[in-house]
Amino acid sequence: MLLTASLMAAAHAPSRAMVPNINPELDDARPPPRNSSVAHDGDGSGRDGPLTSRMADLLTVGYYSFSWTPGGGAPPGTSIGIAFSGWGTVSAALQAGPSAGALAGTTKYLSLGGGNTHGVLSVAMLSGFASSIPAISGAGFNGVCFDVEESHDETQMIPAMEAAFASCRAAGLRVMVTTSHSAPVRSSAPSAFVASWVANSNIDILSPQLYTSGKEKSPQFDTSGGVAWSSWRGARAVILPSLVDGSHYASTKAFFSSQGISIGGYVQWKGG
Repeated sequence: MLLTASLMAAAHAPSRAMVPNINPELDDARPPPRNSSVAHDGDGSGRDGPLTSRMADLLTVGYYSFSWTPGGGAPPGTSIGIAFSGWGTVSAALQAGPSAGALAGTTKYLSLGGGNTHGVLSVAMLSGFASSIPAISGAGFNGVCFDVEESHDETQMIPAMEAAFASCRAAGLRVMVTTSHSAPVRSSAPSAFVASWVANSNIDILSPQLYTSGKEKSPQFDTSGGVAWSSWRGARAVILPSLVDGSHYASTKAFFSSQGISIGGYVQWKGG
């Protein structure tokens, strides 16, 4: 996908037809192996290289640890580790791994959802989410990351999702919501999802994904579903964009600032 040449161009670029972010973990010909943790990082300046300790101290830094790759080192200053498998049910995600004990950081999230059919979150799963919380907590996780890239039955799914977030909060689990660019890319009501998330006090972190393949050389500021970035203003949660790596942070911060949105760090995708 072509990227914007500058922040100014990105701010005014027309929206393209987006697709769910590409997650290779669920190739049906290759069952996902279990792993430990991740990654390598940039310095947030647009140049390759390690993130300095001083910069890491100023940011909230997280990373995705994949179920289908061998483990690596978390980014400097990591406080959030996310076990990512791409599965949309608690049982499948826990079985796929990685385990909470393999994650760096003090807050450890189990990710549910992803960019293919296996990752579509169901109304039934969300409606009965409270029954899954003991298994999540028992596995050592203290948060849940809901990856929402495709939706269905929105009139039922949005309230079911809000109920799931509330059940997490009641049980002492943190809540993170991540989505493909500015909104779910396959949805008949993408703006309704974003409006619900922005207003929801039970969400701790909102994380727009600023990549498609995860190999981009600079962040993608494309919108999806016709949802403008201005829709994210005033979010009650902290906004931590999901980036390929930390070298994309400086330009991301500048772009969101131009949209009237503050961000508090980032979550790294690369190398998980």
